[in-house]
Formats: sequence, structure tokens, C-alpha cells
Amino acid sequence: HRHPFCMALVDLDFFKQINDSFGHAVGDAALRDLAAALRRHTREGDILARFGGEEFVLALPNTDLEGARVLAERIRTYVRGLHWEAEGISFGLTVSIGLSTLDHDGRYQGRPLVDHLLRQADKALYYCKSNGRDQVSAHEDIPERQRAVADLVADGAFGGAGGDQMNLAGITRREQFDNTDADRGPRGAADADNNARGIHGL
Repeated sequence: HRHPFCMALVDLDFFKQINDSFGHAVGDAALRDLAAALRRHTREGDILARFGGEEFVLALPNTDLEGARVLAERIRTYVRGLHWEAEGISFGLTVSIGLSTLDHDGRYQGRPLVDHLLRQADKALYYCKSNGRDQVSAHEDIPERQRAVADLVADGAFGGAGGDQMNLAGITRREQFDNTDADRGPRGAADADNNARGIHGL
């Protein structure tokens, strides 16, 4: 049907330092708050799942790349404004977000579609990390000279036994957050200031 579709990988920056400094209970609390923030920023029909230790995947149907950037930047800015306290110390966290978009020409390099989109988003995430973190990048943003390195990283992340059999079996469609976002048209820059999704403090 050639509808737009994007995928985002959201990764907490330097999360290991939080676990090492304050313990896993504090780290788990931060992960729960991040998951809540992601749910509050998604629409009915968007798909959210925890993908790794400190990584989440967002599948965004009816969302073009411009709209995915708007959403990702909104999430990044929101998370940067959150603060936690542990052992009398206040700290914040940042996220890096890699984006990929559906190629309707079908150039998936022989891989299943979901696997291809995840690999492309992971390459963009690596590009964010290598450029200083706390940012949003799409696969299209990666300079040609850096794509070979990104390919190697993606091969390490998704290769090996079962690497080509990745699926979203653990992903469930989120419950409707409110009934103000009935429009399922492509999300674009025009909704950047749309408050229908209701961004609230955690």
C-alpha cells in the first residue's frame, strides 16, 4: 500500500555508569521512567518494546522520516529534562536515537523487512554514539565513508546464530493513551506542536 513506515532504536547513553555507581535498582527505575516517557509520546497503533538491556524499539506506521525525526527529537529533549536522585546525588540521562524508514523500492539486501529496518536503525544509532551521543540520526545521515564501519557494527549486533531470524514476537501494540489522536494519517512536521498526545511529568 506504500504507506510510510519508520523504526526507531532508543538507547540510554552511558547507562552502565548508572548501574555501576548506584546499583541496578536505580537503573531499573530509570528504565521504567524511560518506558513510560516513550509510551506517553506514542500514538495508538505505534508499537513499543524493550529490545535490549537499555534499548527500546519503536515501530511507527503511517509515519514518514520527517515525522519520525520530530517525534524522536521530542523524546530526546523530554528525557534530557528528567532527573533522578540516588544516595543524595541528582543525575540526569540522555538518549541517542537511530531511525530507519521503509524503502518502497524493496531494497532489503535479501533480508526480512523487519531485520533490514532494525539493522538500518542500528547503524544510525551507532552514528549517533560515535558523534557524541544525545542526538537523533537517520540511516540516510551517515556519510558514505562511515557506512562500512556502521555495517560492521550492525553485523556484530545482528549476525551470528539466529541473527537473520530476528522478529518482533515480543512486541505488543500499545494501549490507546487517549482518544484525541484518532487521525492515523502520516505524521509530519505539522504536528510538532500537537498536544493531543498529552506529554505529562512522570
